Amino acid sequence: MAKTPLDVVKETAQPAGEAAKQIVDASGNAVERLDRARKPMVAGAQAVGTELYDFFRERTEAYAQAMVELQSVRNPLDLWQLQLRFGQRAMQAYAGEVARLTSIVMASAKDSTGQMQRGA
Repeated sequence: MAKTPLDVVKETAQPAGEAAKQIVDASGNAVERLDRARKPMVAGAQAVGTELYDFFRERTEAYAQAMVELQSVRNPLDLWQLQLRFGQRAMQAYAGEVARLTSIVMASAKDSTGQMQRGA
């Protein structure tokens, strides 16, 4: 006797339901892991924002100080030396900032992935 469409539906309904349950369970686990990772990611973003704010404030102060020092320039050699010192300090500041930001981002990524893997 040939199968009817109702027979086919009955035969496939249970395996399809089990597969759907597995998908829902896996999705729920992924959402839970992402939620655990959210707090370290937010804290990392806040730390980056604070670090950048502080860095820009320091750089603005350095530019203002350079303007004050510019007033004491008496000849082209003084100007050249002032520019050289300013450039060296700026490069050191930017290099240090890159290192600090890299450290913050790496720590945040490590914390976030650790939270995601916990209980996986």
